[in-house]
Amino acid sequence: GMAAVVCFATIGAFARGPISGLVTSLHLTHERTDIAALQQDISKTFADTDIALPAALGSHAFTKGSIDYTDKLDSDGNRFGTFPSVDASYGTGLSYSARLYDAELDYGTDKLFDEQPFEVRDIGDVSVTYRSDDYLFIPEDYTLTAEEQALMDANKIQVSVGSDAREEETYQHVTWQAGGIVYAINSFDTAFSAEDLFAFAEEVIGNQ
Repeated sequence: GMAAVVCFATIGAFARGPISGLVTSLHLTHERTDIAALQQDISKTFADTDIALPAALGSHAFTKGSIDYTDKLDSDGNRFGTFPSVDASYGTGLSYSARLYDAELDYGTDKLFDEQPFEVRDIGDVSVTYRSDDYLFIPEDYTLTAEEQALMDANKIQVSVGSDAREEETYQHVTWQAGGIVYAINSFDTAFSAEDLFAFAEEVIGNQ
């Protein structure tokens, strides 16, 4: 539930092609706690590209990471395409990801939830987008309160059905594209501000 929704939020609205959703692939992954080992995996998976893992995001050091695979779903729920991404954790509340640009995933500039925080800044010659989305995860037998329904109708919260218990989450992330690679830094920890995430992005871009 949550993983699928978050993946959808990261790549933005689908504006082209037969994609109707995303799901974690059945492809096996290998988690690494050694940043050098993960960098070797990146070099094998993304040949002829320049994805370099940051050793830290601000004061938050690399803790673990892997090459993860995601499948595209058509309108009938069939898997029809797989793409890899680098996913790494920093400190206790930050994540970094990188993957190849995909026209089916990245075409268009539509915002998913117009009423939630959204900002675009230029860092050098790179355009960086920040968004903060509020999510409500609920069990299938859960009935929304009048307040929750009103928030959903106003696009101020995204509701996902199928979790074991009711849970609220705020998902913040910055994304940008450079050299045919799409990057993202994200967090569920509201202790991080938009300024923090922009600063982390600037640090990564400056080292690319």
